[in-house]
Amino acid sequence: MSKIKYFLALLLVIMFIAGCMQKKIEEKKPIKIGVNVFPGLGYIFIAQEKGFFKKNGVDVEIVLNEDYLAVQEQFANDDLDGAFMVYTDAIYANGHGIDVRVVFISGHSVSGDVIVSKPEFTTVEDLEGKTISVEGINSFSHVFVLSVLQKHGLSDGDFFINLKSRGYYNYGRVG
Repeated sequence: MSKIKYFLALLLVIMFIAGCMQKKIEEKKPIKIGVNVFPGLGYIFIAQEKGFFKKNGVDVEIVLNEDYLAVQEQFANDDLDGAFMVYTDAIYANGHGIDVRVVFISGHSVSGDVIVSKPEFTTVEDLEGKTISVEGINSFSHVFVLSVLQKHGLSDGDFFINLKSRGYYNYGRVG
């Protein structure tokens, strides 16, 4: 074989090895998990601080955001590999073409969810004819508000919904 063929064969082997090395480098990227500011999710920071991820061979980057909807938006736009979100919001996202898999259930709320109002409203019935803000149609806040109001004898036509949504409710991959 001529020197040119040896050189080309060597170059091809070097390119192959470089390609394999590049793939290994890409595989070392940390798993980005989005978290909003919520005390119930503090254990993820404890796990990181105690080294549980490293001990199990998992490189995790926690992406903290004060805004829950911003975490959903980041996940919808593929800026995160995972995100802590409310189960109904995961179902909603999946229904709108965002590939969601529930891989961990972190907890539940039995009595921690609330509707807040101005001081002049003291009962749920006082909200009749008023405007209530929710994160998005079919979001957890929307389903929660509807269920509470229905338990108190109010239906869809008895109040107004003001959408305060961002994330995949109004834009992102689902547009």
